[in-house]
Amino acid sequence: MLSDQDQQFYEGKITAARFFARTALPQIAAARVTVAGADFGVMDLPEDAF
Repeated sequence: MLSDQDQQFYEGKITAARFFARTALPQIAAARVTVAGADFGVMDLPEDAF
């Protein structure tokens, strides 16, 4: 059996995980599309161009 302090700690962890799953994880798909469609032509420039 968990102590009251442990119970509160784990409830906080679950709440934080739910928040992350609701807010951060959905953005990963959009970020992937952005990165996959990026133009990396600048990487072909010689270092002296900077």
